[in-house]
Amino acid sequence: MYFFYRAQQNLFEKKSELVEFKELTETELQYFRPDLPMRFGRNKDASWNNPDAMQEKMMKKEFGNITIDTDKIKLFPSGPGGGNKKSELIQGSPKLNVFEL
Repeated sequence: MYFFYRAQQNLFEKKSELVEFKELTETELQYFRPDLPMRFGRNKDASWNNPDAMQEKMMKKEFGNITIDTDKIKLFPSGPGGGNKKSELIQGSPKLNVFEL
């Protein structure tokens, strides 16, 4: 099982150093999808946790036609104490959209 963690870009740039770079193998490409975005359906003006009617209308307008080229994705939400909550498999149309996620 593989996990991806995120960090602020400026922190990553200040504290990281490239050690080695290798192209992904065919097997790795079955699990890692560099063509998929790491962040999807984000907007600083909207809250997905509890959108009001105006935010919901704005999100549908802004994100309604955005899709990613996969029909399923597994989400591993973070818990309040820093650990991971139970994962959830999201399946949908041939190209998932923001609202399916």
